Amino acid sequence: MIKALKIIEKELSDVAFIDAKYRRGRVAIAKVSGEKVPFKSMGDGINRILYIILNMVNAQDGYLLIDEFENGLHYSVQKQVWEVIFTLAESLNVQVFATTHSSDCIQAFGSQWKDDEEKATLHRIDYKDKQHSVMPYDFFDLDDALSTNTEVR
Repeated sequence: MIKALKIIEKELSDVAFIDAKYRRGRVAIAKVSGEKVPFKSMGDGINRILYIILNMVNAQDGYLLIDEFENGLHYSVQKQVWEVIFTLAESLNVQVFATTHSSDCIQAFGSQWKDDEEKATLHRIDYKDKQHSVMPYDFFDLDDALSTNTEVR
C-alpha cells in the first residue's frame, strides 16, 4: 500500500488508522516527512488510491466496481495506478470493472495492458436507436484505435 501511495506523495513512509475523537469510526493518518498528516487534508489523488486499494482488499476473491476511474487522478499517474490495480487484482483474485469517459485514462490503461495482454479487456458500450450494444476490444484493436485517434470512450 505504501508503494502505491508514494505514486502521489513521495515522502510518505507509513499509514495508520486511529480512532476518531469526535465521531464514530477510524481516521486514516499518513506519516509524511516524519509528520502525522490526516489523509483528508492530502488531496483527492492519494485518497482515491487509498480508497481503491482498501476496496480491492475487501473484494478479495470477488469483484470491484470503480466508477469514473480517473476522478481525482492526474493523467500523469494513471498508468502507475493501473499497474497497482493489475497487480492487486491478480494477487487478491479480484475482477475489476472500471468505467471512464477519459481518453487519458484509456491511454494509460492501454499502456499497462500492453504489459499484461491476457489479464484485461476493454468494452465500449454504445446506445443507438434505444438499444445498447457492446463492442469488445482486444489489445491490438485498442492499440490501433489509440494510434489513429479513433474514439473508444
